[in-house]
Amino acid sequence: MWTTLLVTGGALAAYALVLRKNGSWGAGSPIGIVFAAGASAIFVFEILLGLRKSKPAWNLGRAASWARAHVWLGGLGLVLSLLHAGFHVRGTMSIALTLVLGGVTASGLVGLALQQILPTAMTKNIPRETIYEQIPLVLAHLKTEAEELLAKASTDLLSRFYRESVESFLVGNPRGHRLLEPERSARLFEQIKKRLPPEQHDALADLRDICEERAQLFAQERMQRWLHGWLLVHVPLSLALVVLVAGHALMALRY
Repeated sequence: MWTTLLVTGGALAAYALVLRKNGSWGAGSPIGIVFAAGASAIFVFEILLGLRKSKPAWNLGRAASWARAHVWLGGLGLVLSLLHAGFHVRGTMSIALTLVLGGVTASGLVGLALQQILPTAMTKNIPRETIYEQIPLVLAHLKTEAEELLAKASTDLLSRFYRESVESFLVGNPRGHRLLEPERSARLFEQIKKRLPPEQHDALADLRDICEERAQLFAQERMQRWLHGWLLVHVPLSLALVVLVAGHALMALRY
């Protein structure tokens, strides 16, 4: 953070001095090229975060340090790019670069916000959170547990309730299912409870507990999709940015 702030301050001061001295700004001036080279190096470094994540066993520093550097240096790369262009956009390539850079920045900020909010929300609202990759196995276990419970209970009403309402909730997509809504689920289980003999109430309570765990797993799946889905936008835009920067540099050297 401090490195980013200091370099940003120095770059802004240098830009102001050159602008005051010359009365205009040139992207191809020595200081403009320095800004461009610095921004390009940062963009390449930003891409390397993916390599760091894919090679956790390599002695490349702590992942948390890489993540902080990714955030702060990404902001510095944006500043250096704007300074290089003199805060003006000219030509098709510059417009494309600006749009892609804006998309990278916006998606990165969204991802940063999601990473700050969602893990805390999951810890607070999903006490039965499990390893995301293990959710299909947990769901299979819940279905088996429910079927074993029904086999022991041996009640037509409970079995019919399971087939008509619970089974699809456990094995299918629960989106829009009535058991996914706490109030509707509570009313439904209470109605079934009134029709069951007292000795079957514990079995019904266990079945309700299984459904509550399924609802929490669905909430976790939804939050995890948000937590990682932004990368489907951020990563392709980042790769496109590096390609456009390389093309921009080649065109500048040629013409």
